[in-house]
Amino acid sequence: MNLDAVTVGRFRHFHDLYLQTRDIEGDIVECGVGPGRSLAMLALALKLEGETRKRIWAFDSFEGLPDPTPEDASVRNPKRGQLMYRLDSVRELIQETVRDPQFVSSRVQFIKGFFQDTLDVMQTRRIALLHLDVDLYASYKSCLDSLYQRVTPGGIITFDEYVRGQIKFPGGVRAIVEFFKDRGLEFERDHYTSNYFVRVPATEYDGPKPASEITRKPLARAGAVETPA
Repeated sequence: MNLDAVTVGRFRHFHDLYLQTRDIEGDIVECGVGPGRSLAMLALALKLEGETRKRIWAFDSFEGLPDPTPEDASVRNPKRGQLMYRLDSVRELIQETVRDPQFVSSRVQFIKGFFQDTLDVMQTRRIALLHLDVDLYASYKSCLDSLYQRVTPGGIITFDEYVRGQIKFPGGVRAIVEFFKDRGLEFERDHYTSNYFVRVPATEYDGPKPASEITRKPLARAGAVETPA
């Protein structure tokens, strides 16, 4: 992995989020592995900090995008099968980055398939840190509907498609905004990457609650939210 300024900033982003959730019950989940760069950064963060309890669950079809919906219409014109990366090449990148095969085999679990067929794996597990990089409207809806209630109070959800000053995939951003608009939570902006993230309230929590029942909790590195239209 080439270490340019962007890569260093993204590593600091993931490393910082891991440190914030290190003592929170649950594992780390990434939905949308792509070429594996962010997954490699998360694995390296765990390795450098000597993590022995948490695992990383990496969900991806490894067959490219699923079918887009009308909400995904944009100049990008996403199509089924685009952004396809092979699982073996992702594994190779993780190994090259972490340089500890035993650590990778014990800490990183790959789950291959489309989200609607695989996310049930997490239904009996808790999540401390959830990284969503799934591009499309329906994919974000599936991940948030399935996994939000599994995030431990105080846990963090971070979004690759929700970045200050840019809209890479408008359908993905729309799904995020729709999901959280009535939950009374505040988005915060990461200092290193300008990505927005949110923390599940540190209150007793068994599933989605009305906004009036949710206690807001300030996050580190707060920034003004720019909600796309």
